[in-house]
Amino acid sequence: MADTGLADSRLNGTQRDGREPLCLPCGATSVELRPLRLFETEADRDDDGQTTPQHEALRVVYRMGYFDMPRESNLSELADELNTITSALSERLGRGQRQLLERTIAGST
Repeated sequence: MADTGLADSRLNGTQRDGREPLCLPCGATSVELRPLRLFETEADRDDDGQTTPQHEALRVVYRMGYFDMPRESNLSELADELNTITSALSERLGRGQRQLLERTIAGST
């Protein structure tokens, strides 16, 4: 395997706001850390198993009539309200709904 100068590591940390870079003591080296993905842990979830962003998204889309028939809002409007893009919101809603269903309906069978 060729040396690419890249390393794959998993780090656990509590700094999640994204405003400051993750800093670790690297001595006198010029090591640069750039996260590729961030994952929520169980500790970051509410009683229904949702992350804070999932819970907030579901709360907002419910309030704005997304689940009404006919819908009172669309995914694009909701993404604007939540300051995200439609694909990210769609994924967040799907994961949040799945967690909610697993903790309520599916968990009772």
